Amino acid sequence: TKSLFVGHFDYKMLRFQAIDTPGILDHPLEEMNTIEMQSITAIAHLRSAILYFMDLSEQCGYSVQAQMQLFQSIKPLFANKLVFVVINKIDAMRPEDLDPETQQALADMCKSDNVEMLQLSCTTTEGLMNVRNAACDRLLAERNAQKLKAGTNASGEVTGRLNDVLRRI
Repeated sequence: TKSLFVGHFDYKMLRFQAIDTPGILDHPLEEMNTIEMQSITAIAHLRSAILYFMDLSEQCGYSVQAQMQLFQSIKPLFANKLVFVVINKIDAMRPEDLDPETQQALADMCKSDNVEMLQLSCTTTEGLMNVRNAACDRLLAERNAQKLKAGTNASGEVTGRLNDVLRRI
């Protein structure tokens, strides 16, 4: 991917936007090129769910450890966002095929950051709809929770227009 690709899809009668960002290499911000900076900007500034794709088969040219290190280095950009680690190419390698030490490192990475791990194969489409559904469902639940929270004050009392309606009833 050399630029941002934007697509739209419908889920539960709602319109969603997906942005495919170019890959980010693990080096300092000042050394990043324009394409990488576009990705960083999109990740940092959009209210979204983040799907961080990993290739355990290492066909991408990066070791699993390097991919986990990149995740750790850019995770400050994920603050206050839903984050999923998506294991791609499960037709070539699954997490359970990794050595026990790497399996544990991957599990720890997801657990420590409250990240959900999902799996798919773009080649066979196995898990594809599960990834979409999980991301959309969690994003919808998060947004609904934010809307409910917006109608209450710090002590939990209903405020705003909802309070006005409830007083009239």
